[in-house]
Amino acid sequence: MTDAIAIALIAAAPPAVLALLAWRAGCKNGKAITEVHLSMNSRLDQLLESTKKTSHAEGMEAQRKLDEPKK
Repeated sequence: MTDAIAIALIAAAPPAVLALLAWRAGCKNGKAITEVHLSMNSRLDQLLESTKKTSHAEGMEAQRKLDEPKK
């Protein structure tokens, strides 16, 4: 085995092993990971809806102030 092949094997082996371990853990915990993703997506939807309502209310208030007759 040449030095180049040995270096390539040493450099490629740890990332390959870590990738296989991560894949195995993902398969094992797939349901829990999916539940976390769904929970986070639900929270983000709630945040976006709340932000939308708040922004709309602020815009309506600003418009009311502009339309208000000056004294």
